[in-house]
Amino acid sequence: MHPTRKLYRIKYRPGGNWELACAVCQARLSEDNPHYVYGGTISGVPRRRRKPQTTPQN
Repeated sequence: MHPTRKLYRIKYRPGGNWELACAVCQARLSEDNPHYVYGGTISGVPRRRRKPQTTPQN
């Protein structure tokens, strides 16, 4: 799986379980696959911004 913040919930095997795939893998697994089922998109949580460091006041 490629590093990404957006994942696709898919089934791509006969009787398979739900799995998560990146956009590249989702496209590859869905192509000409009669067992492919799309189950939605999951977006990752945005990274937290670091709080600006404050210098101690004397």
